Amino acid sequence: MTGESSSPALTERGLDWFWRTGPHDRIYTRNMFEFFDGLNERRDAGLETVAIIHEDTEFGSISARVQESLCEEHGYEIVAGPISYTADSVTSFTSEIDRIKRADPDVLLPTSYLKDAILMAEEMRKLDYFPPLMMAQDSGHSDPGFVEKAELSEHVCTRSTYASDLTETVPELGRFDSFVNEQTDVSFNGIYIRSWGGFMTAMKAVDEAGSTEPEELQAALNGLELDRLETGMPYGCRFGDDGQNELASGVLAQFHDGASGLVWPFELASDDTFVFPAPTWSER
Repeated sequence: MTGESSSPALTERGLDWFWRTGPHDRIYTRNMFEFFDGLNERRDAGLETVAIIHEDTEFGSISARVQESLCEEHGYEIVAGPISYTADSVTSFTSEIDRIKRADPDVLLPTSYLKDAILMAEEMRKLDYFPPLMMAQDSGHSDPGFVEKAELSEHVCTRSTYASDLTETVPELGRFDSFVNEQTDVSFNGIYIRSWGGFMTAMKAVDEAGSTEPEELQAALNGLELDRLETGMPYGCRFGDDGQNELASGVLAQFHDGASGLVWPFELASDDTFVFPAPTWSER
């Protein structure tokens, strides 16, 4: 059972003894494009062009390939990229940001770890460039080391499975968060809530099986039907034949003052949370 790992390949290997409760990267990225389409429909946002930049490990490369595919599927033009770089050795983003700035995309899609997310934002500030919408692929852009640098993270959006204000529309998640914090001194974020959901789902399967025999646990997991109150996550759980939770979905958030505000799903988000188009650095 994994709650956190998001590589799509994990549930594409035909494994009979592997289950994932959280979304994989294709689900997360599809959520982004549902959001872009929704903004065009709801706000007449005029989103048409995209730039893609990513670190070059499996994480970033798969992210970029899925984003390319979904741009084609949803009718968005890629005007810069995919631009790749090596996260461990990158020391400057001057040429990459200059290239993106000249292309002037409506949406910037970065996939980064912490060090490169900070360096990229510092370079963007130096060049006074910020796109109307910047939607990151979690990881470095969701790390507290980036988020808490409010002067850099302000107005950046990211996919996740949690936002600071999610408990206002889904109060039961707040009760779970309080319980976990009391026991561990750790609060939910996009990773920890998935860890919690994986644990809760596994324990529910043990209850359903009434046994710790492997075959009975396997049958219980394969037959689970849970709502979000039972999983402790923003979504329920029902495993497909591949072991992937078919009900798993991400949320999208935008950072303000070092905290994340939910912007999607639209039905759970506050209308006054989302700042669009984002101002450039000199306009702030």
